[in-house]
Amino acid sequence: MFRDWPAPRDAEEALADEPWFHVGPRDVFPERFAPFMGLPAAELAAVREHFGHLFQPAWWRALQERFAAGEHPDTPPYARENRLA
Repeated sequence: MFRDWPAPRDAEEALADEPWFHVGPRDVFPERFAPFMGLPAAELAAVREHFGHLFQPAWWRALQERFAAGEHPDTPPYARENRLA
């Protein structure tokens, strides 16, 4: 399930070492993708600029709804010249 990253309600939650909210085994937080991409800052900024929707849970939920409705959106691969090295 694509979820929004919860905002902490107080300083204690903001500074907690572990999540203070429930995380299920199938939960995904697109807003947290960036730290796991391993990209230098400039490349990450370019990804955010051109593909910022990938970091928005609502975009992923809408895509799931389209698949559930029987749609199959075209998702062609990037041209070689547009891929990250």
